[in-house]
Amino acid sequence: MANDNYETRLVDAMEVAGMHFDEIDSSPDSLRFTSETGIVTYFENWNEVENWIEGTVFDDPEVEQEVDEILHPEKYEDKEITVLVVQPEMEPEVRQISTGLEALQHEVGGMIEVVYPFDDNVGLIMNEEGKLEGLPLNRGLFDDEGRLYDIIAGTFIVAGLTEDNFGSLTPEQLQKYSELYKQPQMFMKLGRDIVAVPIEPKKQIGTFELFQLKSTPETRYMQFESYDSLTKHGNTVSQSNYGQVYSGKLFSGDTLDSIYERFNLQHPADFRGHSLSVSDVIVMHQNGQDQAYYVDSFGFKQVPEFFSDSPLKKVEELLEDDYGMIDGIINNGDRRKDEEEKKPSVLEKLQEKKKEAAEAEATKPKAVVKDKAQGHSLE
Repeated sequence: MANDNYETRLVDAMEVAGMHFDEIDSSPDSLRFTSETGIVTYFENWNEVENWIEGTVFDDPEVEQEVDEILHPEKYEDKEITVLVVQPEMEPEVRQISTGLEALQHEVGGMIEVVYPFDDNVGLIMNEEGKLEGLPLNRGLFDDEGRLYDIIAGTFIVAGLTEDNFGSLTPEQLQKYSELYKQPQMFMKLGRDIVAVPIEPKKQIGTFELFQLKSTPETRYMQFESYDSLTKHGNTVSQSNYGQVYSGKLFSGDTLDSIYERFNLQHPADFRGHSLSVSDVIVMHQNGQDQAYYVDSFGFKQVPEFFSDSPLKKVEELLEDDYGMIDGIINNGDRRKDEEEKKPSVLEKLQEKKKEAAEAEATKPKAVVKDKAQGHSLE
């Protein structure tokens, strides 16, 4: 017997296998286990327990894997591997991902399934229910004679294989499968057959963000309101009332309608908001411009006021010489600084006072004095 942790793992593994440890009726040299059907099995020590469960072949592959994960956790430790991620209508992308189950599920958007269609040590990791969920068709699988026998739905991963887990693709494998899956495909029915037709891959043209109202007392009555109803009650589409729930890449062919559809019918795995609905905001970043659109009862309403909370513009309002020229760029200087630079010096002030005094003296009326003897006026 190695240690208590070792015993605990064996007990846990036996439980998964349907064998319950009877701790009360067991002794160090007589370990009693009872099956779900009531069959009692005794083992003389924990090594016998380990040998028994390691040598058992289970009918259910999931039970087999769960038992193996309990007995050999080191085999399933998360580590970064280099793989190809292949998305519908796009060229493959080299990524570093974790071998953990959660990370793999995140990439494909659901429970994983692995197929091994090649002689190489590679596997294709895909969404187990991609077709049932109606995910976009991605790439075809072909036999040695080039006949299409299956179609992968949704994003899939091309990963290397080790003796007991997924591993990184070699440089040669990266090049080989990048070429194999470089050309996206669409699928058509031709007679009684389904054929794969090459199509041009989508190109990234920008990025987009999705915003949804925060759950606060102030936004309580703004939820799911049309734009007219919102403004009728004196409210505005202010970014301060919203929180970002998603950000992603914008590709050629993407539209407001296609984004709306995707975030209603085909939520990405990392999307944490509710289905896109009225009162949400879509922000598009492309061609050096930012545009915000309010999801309205019918269609979309462009809402430039969504950016009015920009801190840069608030600063600019304080420093801009011409308030009518606010452009998001502080480029007109600080008026207060300019005013300080224009203040006259003390010498300049004295000279100004002397000038004022001289001008006052020149314009002062002259007094008239009479000479009594001559009877003339003297000026």
